[in-house]
Amino acid sequence: GNLFITRGQFEQATLHFEKVLKDAEVLGEAGVLLDALRLKAYQAIWAGHYQDAQAYAQRALQLAQRSADSLVIVGAYQNLSYAQIEAGEYRAAHQNICAMLEAVERSGAHHHQAPRLLNLLGYLYLELGDAHTALHWDQKALEASRHTQLHTFEMRRYSLLNQATDYVHLSNINEALETISQFEAIKIGAEFAHFRYFNRYQLVMCEIHLAQQAFDQTIELAREARRL
Repeated sequence: GNLFITRGQFEQATLHFEKVLKDAEVLGEAGVLLDALRLKAYQAIWAGHYQDAQAYAQRALQLAQRSADSLVIVGAYQNLSYAQIEAGEYRAAHQNICAMLEAVERSGAHHHQAPRLLNLLGYLYLELGDAHTALHWDQKALEASRHTQLHTFEMRRYSLLNQATDYVHLSNINEALETISQFEAIKIGAEFAHFRYFNRYQLVMCEIHLAQQAFDQTIELAREARRL
C-alpha cells in the first residue's frame, strides 16, 4: 500500500490498506493500524476526500493518545492539521499546529515533525492570502529541516517549493526562480511520494511562467503536471 501511494496509484493502495486495517484490528496491532490510518489520511487528502481524511486522522490520533508516546501524538496532530487545512478548518488547524510546536519546543530536542508543522503553518497562511506571514513560517521550516537529525530532504524540498510559491504571490519572481534552483539541486532521489514533489514543482513553474506572460510554457508545464 505504501509503495502504491508513493507511485500515486491510489486505487491499488486502497485495496492493500483495507486489508491492513482489517487484519491489524483483528490482531490488535495498534502500531500497524496507526501507520495505516495515517497513510490513508494522506491518500484521502491527495485524492480530495477531505472529510474521509479527517476521519482517518482522528482515528489515528485516538490510537496515538492511548500510546502516550509524545512523538506519535505530535505526528498524529500534524496529520489531522493537514486534513483540517484542506477542509478549510483553519482555526482548528492553527490551534493544533501551535500547540504541537510548543510541545516540541518544550521537549528541547530536535524533532522530525517540527519542519512539517512549520510548513503547515506556512501553507495555512498562504491559503488565507497572507503570503508575507506564509514566507516567514516557510523560512523557519527550511531552517528546521537543516537541523533535524534525520538524513532526509523531504521537508527541505517542500519548504523550498512553498517559499517559491510565496515569492510568486508577492510578485518577486527573481527570488522565486532562485528558490526553485535550490529545489532543483536536491529534487532527484525523493524519499516519499516523489510524484508530489514533481507535480508541485511543475505547478509552481506554471505560476512563474504565467506571471512572466509565457503562456505557451505555462500550458506545456500544466499538461506535464497533469500527467504526473
